[in-house]
Amino acid sequence: EEPIYLKISHEFDKFWQQAGEHTVTTLPKLDVSSILKSNPMTCYKFFRNKIVEITKDEISEVDYEERVDNLVWADEVIDKDWNYVGPEIQEKCMYGDFLAKAINGDHNYVRMIIGFLCNGYKTDSESYLIALMEPMDASLGGGTGKGFFVKILRFWHPILITNGLAVKKDIDQLIQNWNGEKVVHLSDLPKWVNLGDLKHVVSDDSQRKLLYKDIQNILVEDMPKFVLSGQHGLDTVSDGGVKGRIRQLAFSGYFGRLGNTIRDEYGGDCPAVWDTPERCEAMGWAEGSSNDWDGYYSYIADCVKLYLGVRKIDIVEDLGLWLKEWDTRF
Repeated sequence: EEPIYLKISHEFDKFWQQAGEHTVTTLPKLDVSSILKSNPMTCYKFFRNKIVEITKDEISEVDYEERVDNLVWADEVIDKDWNYVGPEIQEKCMYGDFLAKAINGDHNYVRMIIGFLCNGYKTDSESYLIALMEPMDASLGGGTGKGFFVKILRFWHPILITNGLAVKKDIDQLIQNWNGEKVVHLSDLPKWVNLGDLKHVVSDDSQRKLLYKDIQNILVEDMPKFVLSGQHGLDTVSDGGVKGRIRQLAFSGYFGRLGNTIRDEYGGDCPAVWDTPERCEAMGWAEGSSNDWDGYYSYIADCVKLYLGVRKIDIVEDLGLWLKEWDTRF
C-alpha cells in the first residue's frame, strides 16, 4: 500500500543519509602536500595536454605522466590544449590587440599588472590594489573596457565580480560571499569611498564563517587579489597605506559605450569570435588556427614570468599626475 511504501522509503532514505555522513567521517584525510599548486617560486597551470610551470626564468611544459605522485584539482584543468606562441602572435591576437588599444602607458607595466593578477600565489608583501581608471567624464557613458579587462581573465582562473557598494557597507561580508576565486573585482565604486577599509583584506590573513560550520581561517596565500573600478575619482593620497598599495591602469578611451564598442571593433562578442574561419582568413592564418586562444594564454604566461622576475610593481609617476586630476572630481 502507498502509505506503507512511503514510510519505508522515508526510513530508508534517512538511514542512507546518516550512514553516508558516518562513512565520510571514517575516510582518511586528504594529504594536501600531494596537491600540485602554485608556490612563491612557481606558478602552475593545468591544460588538457600539459602541465605548464612558470618561473622567473622559463615557461616549461610537463607531461602529466611525469607527475604521477601529485594530485590536481579537476576544476583547475583548463579545457584547452597548451600551445605556446611568441610575441608576434601575442600582439596580433584579439587579447593583445585589445590591451594595446584600451590601455594607456608603458605596456611592460600593463604586463606586470596582468602577471600579478594571474600568478596563482600571493604573499603579504604583494598587497596591491589594482585601480582601473576612466579617461573621460562619467556622463560620456563609460564602456572603455575596464570590465572586459577583468572578465576575460576568467579563462585563466576564477574571478568574482561584485558591486563596489560593498566597500561602503561591510568589507568582511565580502569574504563571506567569496568562494576561493583568485581575483575579486569591485566594480562601479560609489563616490566618497574609503579605500582604507580594504587594507586588511588585501594584506592579511582573514576569516569567514561558513553556514552551520566553524570559522574558517584563510591564509594570505589563499586570499584573492583585488581590482577596483568605477566612474569616479579615488582618494589615493590621504591614507598612506592606500597610497603604498594602489597601482592604477589608465584606460585610453579608444573604446566607449557611446562610440566604438569592443563588440563593434571585433565584429561580435569576445571570445566567441576568436579563431572563427572569418577571423583566420582576415588575419592570413591557416584554417582551424587557434592563434587567438594560444596568444591569450601565452601572453598571460609571459606576464606571469615577467612578474615573478621582480615580484614588485613600481608606481608609475606619469599616471600619478593623471590621478591628481581625477582626485578633484569627487
